[in-house]
Formats: sequence, C-alpha cells, structure tokens
Amino acid sequence: MSKKTKTNVKTPTKAVVKAPPTTLPASGPTNAWLEMSNAMDSYVGYSFMKFQKDGQYTVGVEAEEAPLGTKAIAHARQVELGWRKWQDNSPVDRRMYKIADGLVPPSRSELGDMDQSQWEQDNGKRIDPWQFWGAIPIELCGSGETFMFESRSKGGLGAINKIVKVFGQRVRDMNGQDPGRLLIELQADKYKHPNPQYGWIWYPILRRLGWIGPDGKLLSAPGGKDGPPDSAAAADPELDDPIDDLLR
Repeated sequence: MSKKTKTNVKTPTKAVVKAPPTTLPASGPTNAWLEMSNAMDSYVGYSFMKFQKDGQYTVGVEAEEAPLGTKAIAHARQVELGWRKWQDNSPVDRRMYKIADGLVPPSRSELGDMDQSQWEQDNGKRIDPWQFWGAIPIELCGSGETFMFESRSKGGLGAINKIVKVFGQRVRDMNGQDPGRLLIELQADKYKHPNPQYGWIWYPILRRLGWIGPDGKLLSAPGGKDGPPDSAAAADPELDDPIDDLLR
C-alpha cells in the first residue's frame, strides 16, 4: 500500500487567477493604461472584499470598512464559479471557471470524495471538503481600487448570481453592442433564521444602479430601457438557492 502524503497549502492573501487574458476586453473607445491595469490585476490577483456577519463590507488586508451605499463597478465579465476543496482549514484543490470562457462547473457528484465517513468533523458534524464558491471583482468608485468579492454562503452566491443574470440579459438585449459596465451600490439586508439559535442573518446585496459607458457616462438611467434600479431589499436567500442543481 502506498503511503499518502499530506499536502500543506497556505491560505493565500490574494485571489489568484492562473493565467492572464490574451486580449483586452472589447469595449469600444478605451483607456489603454486602465485596460492594461485591469488585465494585470486578473493576473497578479486582487485583495479581498468580505461581507461580515454584522452586515458590513470590509476590504484589503487591514479590513477597512466599505460603508453601505458605496458605489462600485461590478466586473461581470470576470465572474468565476466553481469548487474548492478544503483540508485542515486550508484549500488543497480548486475547480473555478470563468463564465466568459463558456465553461460550467461540474456537479458535486463528479468531484469524488463522496464517502462521508472520511470527511473531517466540526463539532461532531461531518463537513463536505468541497465547497461551492463564487467570485467577482468589485471596483470602488472614487478610489478606483478593485477587490475580489468571494462567497460560499447562499446569500453571497445569490448576489453574484443576480449580477450574472442581469449582465447576461444586458448582453442579449444589446445585440452585439458594448453592454457597458454595471454600476452597483453595496447594500445589505437580514432575515430571521427559522432556528432561534442563529437569530438574525445578514446577507449582501449588490444593488444595480445602471450601466456606465467607456466615457464614464451613464448609458441607461434608472427607469429607462432596463427598468428601475433594484430595490434596496432582496428576496430571502433561504427561499431562493440559485445553485441547487450543482450541489447535487
């Protein structure tokens, strides 16, 4: 019998993408310096944006607060979805895919590790080593800093899934024309968990405000072709899981 060796992988401080894009995104008139900076960001990785349990967003290594109401650009072309495998609280494998590449993550059953007796335990509960994740770069208006917003919670995945759906509809409606960049606002809401032990649960909302052209001007104002901006509240994430099929 061959001896198994344990792989030690440290949790990265940056979100790393394996390979840079070979071409810059086609978006009409561009600022070559900003476009190249965006391309480099996707290569060297972004600092993280995190949504905290108290309903606040933090960014960077110092976990500086990004207040609710902060305006930002959601880079929908760079959305990644997929799986990460964890061992001893560290990631040891990943199967993340960019939607723009036309790839779809495998279902959970295709990844193996289905013997629950071999799963690690947390407070006596078996934990699936493979966790579904979503990630999207968020560029803060004003500072121009870009952070990778990642989540594996239903609320966070629901927020990313909404961006994916809105952008897909926009691309379809523009019929080959530049869809623009999605302007959002960082918001949050909460719901009361059915189990009183957990109390109120906060979840993120990436509220759609409109679309920005390459000249920095608003392409479609709220109430225009795309309809009104998203309401400040969103559907209870516990009632709408966008990835049920993949989790089977």
